[in-house]
Amino acid sequence: GQYERAEVMFKRALAEGLRDPYDVAAANKHLAFIACAYSRPAECESAFRAAFAADPNFRLTDAEVGHPLWGPVYKKVATEQTKLEKKSGPPAAALPMPGKFSSWREHQRAESDRVHEGRFNPARARSTVAGR
Repeated sequence: GQYERAEVMFKRALAEGLRDPYDVAAANKHLAFIACAYSRPAECESAFRAAFAADPNFRLTDAEVGHPLWGPVYKKVATEQTKLEKKSGPPAAALPMPGKFSSWREHQRAESDRVHEGRFNPARARSTVAGR
């Protein structure tokens, strides 16, 4: 149940324009975890690619890499990323993304306020998740 709500919040944060590359990568990492947990490997790969695109220094911890669901998908994408870097050189630093929130924490605070004020509608939120 909480994965669906988390997925909505991460996607909303990205759509509203997180600016910090680390936060964008972290949001995409969690979206990858959720996609893998729900057996959506193409979405999982895409989210990992987006994380690398946002932050060229993006890496999972050893424990995360060892996870049986998303570890193999991450390794595949990381290997592809390494091959691309060798061909074209290291990626340029990610540029800040324009948007309403400057960090994931700021977005999370705003979402929490919406929930506490009764402005969060779970039914509406679930309908906004792509592919649902």
